[in-house]
Amino acid sequence: MLVFLRPIVNATTPSQAAPLIRVDLTAADFAANWQQCDRVANYLARTVSSDRPDTFLHANLLSTALNELFEIAFVQHRAGGKIICELLRSGPADRVELTIPVDAAHRTYYRKQVAFIHSGDVATLYSTALLGEADPDIAIGLLELAADYGAVITLDETLDDAHVRLVVEMHLGTPAA
Repeated sequence: MLVFLRPIVNATTPSQAAPLIRVDLTAADFAANWQQCDRVANYLARTVSSDRPDTFLHANLLSTALNELFEIAFVQHRAGGKIICELLRSGPADRVELTIPVDAAHRTYYRKQVAFIHSGDVATLYSTALLGEADPDIAIGLLELAADYGAVITLDETLDDAHVRLVVEMHLGTPAA
């Protein structure tokens, strides 16, 4: 698996979240061996959790969240290109920005998932999905992040026609502001 880790220093994004680290994964290698993706998620989580009050709790929660996001991208991406994962922080909030190569069908998939999460009470939507009463194509992992982690999930489609950016902001191990 080709992985490029780039620590990011002295930079801010328009939302004032400080970039912490970025990993570039080739889509083909990313999809070839799930265990390596799990290791990358664990490494990233441990790396960015080192300064949190409860390092172990934060790393565990972030690793779980990254694994959910990687699992969705593992299944729902077009061949070719890179999957880019950036971790950013703004105070107690951690943000994951996952840039995913897509074709029209994958773009529609991500639109549907994010729209569903915003279509009602997320706890009710999550319960319905867990009971098998929702569309079977609904990504339960995203619902879990929204319901159990209080994640705010958005989709940025402004990159280009070949990519989307799934943005997930969470307060892990701390009360949401």
